[in-house]
Amino acid sequence: MNASEGTRSGWYARRARSAWRDTFCRLRVLVASWLALMALVPNNPLQAGSRTPPPQRLDTVARSSVHLEGDLEYVNGNSGDLDRREQRTRFSVWLSGNLWLVRVTPVPAEDSTVLFRSIEVGTDGTNSYTLTVNNPNYDLKTALQPELRRLDRLIQQTEAGPSRTNLLVTKRHLQGVLNAQRRRPPSVNQALGYIQPGNYPSYRPSGCAALLWFAYCSATFLDQQRDRAAPRLWPPEDPEEAQATNLAAARLLREPEAPWLPTRAWFLHAGTRLTPLPSGMISAPLGPPFNDGYTNAVFEVQSFTNCQQRAYPASFTLTCYSPRGAGLQTGPRFRGEISSVTITPEPVNFIPRLPVTTLVEDKRLAMSGTGPSRQYIAPPGPWLTTTNQALLTGYQRQMLAAMRARAEKRRHAAALLMGVLMMSGLGLLCWNHLYRSRENLT
Repeated sequence: MNASEGTRSGWYARRARSAWRDTFCRLRVLVASWLALMALVPNNPLQAGSRTPPPQRLDTVARSSVHLEGDLEYVNGNSGDLDRREQRTRFSVWLSGNLWLVRVTPVPAEDSTVLFRSIEVGTDGTNSYTLTVNNPNYDLKTALQPELRRLDRLIQQTEAGPSRTNLLVTKRHLQGVLNAQRRRPPSVNQALGYIQPGNYPSYRPSGCAALLWFAYCSATFLDQQRDRAAPRLWPPEDPEEAQATNLAAARLLREPEAPWLPTRAWFLHAGTRLTPLPSGMISAPLGPPFNDGYTNAVFEVQSFTNCQQRAYPASFTLTCYSPRGAGLQTGPRFRGEISSVTITPEPVNFIPRLPVTTLVEDKRLAMSGTGPSRQYIAPPGPWLTTTNQALLTGYQRQMLAAMRARAEKRRHAAALLMGVLMMSGLGLLCWNHLYRSRENLT
């Protein structure tokens, strides 16, 4: 073989290696495109459906957190009033970024007039979870007597009109609750649970835990509301008002530095009241001068304490007001004071665990637009996930199965399409390679 033939064979070999290298690179591009397309196929069981739904974040644990402890006093009524009520609770608050947990325990915990033994409210950053452990020594008749006496006194002092009608309706409601309780068999559940979307609690059913959340954990929520609204932190004047909304209009002043907690807040009443009629509830304006609205409650921080160069309220008050005559009378008053602020190095689960059999009201599906709120009995342990078959209704289970079937069809169609494209691409590459080789040989 002469030199020219050797040069020509080497040139052909280099051309063949270059063609195979181009084919391999194009094949890698096709495979990468197929993998990227498969990654875009939905895999959320509540959006498109899948056979292996991801676990819910029902155990949200932080490695370290700020831990605050203190006391909260509640007073309703003036000194010397027969229906004056006082109650003291011990509280603990844990904070870590956007996560928080509030625990409230009455003092004494075994008092027969206190409905609960403890209240815990926590969050996973998306939903809030409230756990109220019942007090087995609670006596409903003893607890309602001060409220019934207060309603009788207000009915005698109020002239005929919408306000007196509301008071009579409230009294009949409480008497009906008391009569129903006498006929009701012992409850199976030992605690009450409440789940609602949103990174905030409400007075119903969290009680005074909502006030502690506002004082120490509300910065992120207030940013979202642009300092114009906040959850209701005190018991409503009318039972119907508690069902109407969880939020109240507010005007706030906040700390200029982290953690940007509220230092003063004015809660505003719209100047209307729900009035029962045979056709249903209607919103009617209050009499002047309250028909244009009034200040319903005032929150104020009185002193601060520091932890890791951040200021937290050391003492605060919440004073509520309601119309009486031509002026405002003082209603329930709260005063909170912390006794210690520390950094907890131990992991903290910011979702309270269910220690006993619990009756749960779950609004996660209702507020997401996929179904009504559900009530169910939950055993001790973790909360149910939104994909649990016991939580879903029959219609929701059918919808979930249909979404999963559609997702599988889309996945198979995408795989088939990519297979056809890959085979077509390989055929074109092989034809191109053979065509160039034939040209080179000629």
